Amino acid sequence: MELLTLVAYAVAGFLAGTALSITISVVMRFVVRRRKGLAFVSRRLKVPQRVLLTLGGTGLGVAMATADPEPAWRPLFMQGFLIVIILASAYLGTGVIKAVEDAIVAGAREEEVTDTSRFRRVRTQMQVIARLLIAVIWTIALGWALFTFPALRTLGASLFASAGLLSIVAGLAAQSTLSNVFAGMQLAFSDALRVGDLVVFDDQMGTVEEITLTYVVVGTWDQRRWIVPSTSFTTQAFQNWRR
Repeated sequence: MELLTLVAYAVAGFLAGTALSITISVVMRFVVRRRKGLAFVSRRLKVPQRVLLTLGGTGLGVAMATADPEPAWRPLFMQGFLIVIILASAYLGTGVIKAVEDAIVAGAREEEVTDTSRFRRVRTQMQVIARLLIAVIWTIALGWALFTFPALRTLGASLFASAGLLSIVAGLAAQSTLSNVFAGMQLAFSDALRVGDLVVFDDQMGTVEEITLTYVVVGTWDQRRWIVPSTSFTTQAFQNWRR
């Protein structure tokens, strides 16, 4: 009987979460028909919000079914449920960031006819900003998920106690990576290099296809792809034929 009750609550929670998710999707579809500019929000958030709501509804149903009396496995389930919700929320946050990026780039694309350079600048900057924010969200989410384990919370407290020494060690270990990250941000906001620029670097000519936080992808005429560290474009001279 208890198993049937548990299954009934889980199914009810799943159906409630699914119904809410479908309702939100229908409302967003209706809004998008009136305002085409929100199509990015609907496309980017459809799957993340459905994952979050269905998993959340199912987990809440199981939590309610096991509240009284509380079985021995409930604390373990609640911890796993919290981790799942944290990761699903990070997934939803990623969708929000990508939707905002799409909307801003689309707005700049409408002005491409009159100002192509502005469009390429906005697209370059949004690529870097979006990836930086997504990296921050997932770092926080993974850290939060790991800290749900009591042993790791104790370890974290000891690490914070010696944060000064650890920051020095981590800074030295990640010096090369961090320098590339800051170089990628510098390229995005200094306007020295944009997606679509035709560049000559190290006696090779190619078109900038992508600028990430740590490297730049340059495509050559013969379909090769150069993966160049961002610091190479901030510390060495290169020709930009689009400027």
